[in-house]
Amino acid sequence: MENSEAVKEFVLSRPLVRPKTSIFRAVKYVILFLLSVAVISSAFYALCSLLGAFAYLPEGVRSFMTEHPIWHKVLYALVWYTLSFLCVIREASIGAIRLYQRYAPEHVRERCLCVPSCSEYSILCLQKYCFLHALCKIYKRLFKTCGPMDYIVDWP
Repeated sequence: MENSEAVKEFVLSRPLVRPKTSIFRAVKYVILFLLSVAVISSAFYALCSLLGAFAYLPEGVRSFMTEHPIWHKVLYALVWYTLSFLCVIREASIGAIRLYQRYAPEHVRERCLCVPSCSEYSILCLQKYCFLHALCKIYKRLFKTCGPMDYIVDWP
């Protein structure tokens, strides 16, 4: 598949892969993620309060905790959700791409003239590289490499 004609023939005749996934399953995983982070962060907060671990925080943080208890808990939860999301961002991105592959119309998905397709390339990059490096490669592929007239082979 090195020459342009073979790549063009493959791209024009390749079948669209529709992964077996659904929006309901994605929503179920998001709700499960949110509930599990809420339970774990609440349990850790209770444990730290019980053991008196907050007494070892700097004075400014402790005064903020006593003056603004609601904001302290909101910021605490926000930090937990952010750190937890960073742990699963790669899997969440792959899931979002699979939802796109499942539900995007054919005329949108057939615009890609590359081997592998841009969505397949994105999944391969996310599986192979760290998230930020994969994001840079995906950006380059979507906005610089995948053109309207070029049939190319570009593996991550």
